[in-house]
Amino acid sequence: MKINNLILIGVLASFCVENLQGQVPDSVIDCSSKLYDSSVLHQIDLTMSPDDWALLKQNYTEDTYYKANMSWGGITVTDVAVRSRGSSSRSGVKPSLKISIDKYVDGARFLLQKSLVLLNMTQDPPMLRDYLSMQMFRRAGVPAPRSAYARVNVNGEYQGLFLMVEDIDTPFLARNFYTNTGWLYEFNLVFIYHFEDLGDDPAAYSPNPFELKTNKKTPNTEELMAFVKALNATTPATFVDDIAVHLDINRLLRQVAVETYLGEIDGIAGVVGSNNFYLYQAGAGAAFEFIPWDKSAALNYWDEPIYARLDENVILRNAMQVPELKQRYLLHLKEVNRLAGGKDGWLDRLAAQAIALTKASAIEDKNKPYTQAEYDEALDWTIFSIRSRFTFLQEALASEGVQNLDLEGPVRQAPAQTGVVTR
Repeated sequence: MKINNLILIGVLASFCVENLQGQVPDSVIDCSSKLYDSSVLHQIDLTMSPDDWALLKQNYTEDTYYKANMSWGGITVTDVAVRSRGSSSRSGVKPSLKISIDKYVDGARFLLQKSLVLLNMTQDPPMLRDYLSMQMFRRAGVPAPRSAYARVNVNGEYQGLFLMVEDIDTPFLARNFYTNTGWLYEFNLVFIYHFEDLGDDPAAYSPNPFELKTNKKTPNTEELMAFVKALNATTPATFVDDIAVHLDINRLLRQVAVETYLGEIDGIAGVVGSNNFYLYQAGAGAAFEFIPWDKSAALNYWDEPIYARLDENVILRNAMQVPELKQRYLLHLKEVNRLAGGKDGWLDRLAAQAIALTKASAIEDKNKPYTQAEYDEALDWTIFSIRSRFTFLQEALASEGVQNLDLEGPVRQAPAQTGVVTR
């Protein structure tokens, strides 16, 4: 089926049953779930001018868009926009790609998605880390992008195995927070930052390190500044009350617990400061939500300590000085470790399924920047890390005296509606 982008919205919307004007819980979003069905090895075909494709690869450090047609699942969409994307993972041989559906036709959607991200996995030698990590976040109740593997062809030529990842944009916000009219910030690692107070000038906060992605005509940087200033002005005795209006600390501790389980060295408590996250404020006066992104460095350090670098981050340093919050973090970590499991546990089985699904395509991928031997070694190490991490954390948590304690209350409650969902 070939669909002109001018009628893309109406045709594809008829495939879906959800009503975007009310709450849209995950169980209702069935339309785009087909796109991110991780049990399937997808295929995406891009057709574009050969000269444009050569230019995109030649100028891979630039964000220039090129017009293309995209095919997936028997549907061809015309007039999408394709560009190189990423930071240190950019490549002129196997570029990560962003496919914008609405760049040339305002309001256009593909299965309710404004855009798609195709990760080249050049910094993920087992081609597993990002996929497994995001699955782990979601299993633990942390809002995180969906993903699925795809073989990508450009003008009929196989470019390699990619990870198709849900972009952090208004459709993602609608599905996870029931509103997409708030302020979304992407954190840019332009200097080492641990949430220190940057002063009273809004320009010190945005566009860098916090780049506003939505509501650019009506920024709300003052509330972001107020959040950071509250973090730096508080004391352990008043931290919970001081931060409550700005942040649900329990949700953040759950997310940090997942990152700790993953042995993440490039996340909120990263080795170069905080990194790889978005912030979302659903409405004026609403608390900020952290959203994880890019976990290509995860599941590589099975013996990473459970408090690694938490004292360097202003938020987490304060939280760990409050006994109840420290215990809450440890209990979250215990639960995440249980959900993941060790040998033959949930994550171990998921990794085996992903390998079975993708290995032949990974071997065929001649554009990956590592040898077949390096790929095989990375696979073995990732499986070893998953199995070893479980035991390591069991022992570390036992030494903290939490082995016989359990979390009380729900893991995650749906945030209150503070706005409306728009297309």
